[in-house]
Amino acid sequence: MPPETEFANSFEDVQPDVERRETNARKRRTMLMWRNAVEHTWETRPLNEIRKLIERQPKIQEAIIAAEGGRVNFFPL
Repeated sequence: MPPETEFANSFEDVQPDVERRETNARKRRTMLMWRNAVEHTWETRPLNEIRKLIERQPKIQEAIIAAEGGRVNFFPL
């Protein structure tokens, strides 16, 4: 567990973001918010996971074709 001062500092750093999220929780999401969320996800996701997603696309497409556009079950990584 971090020392009290370290926790207090991190809590103070995070508090404005928490308050912003609570304020925006009931507001409609904008395209900019969605874009930022997508960019954040791609920037923080490990490169090996992205490569796995790309490499499995041909198998997914073949399954969709075989199912004639019907439902195909693929599980996340």
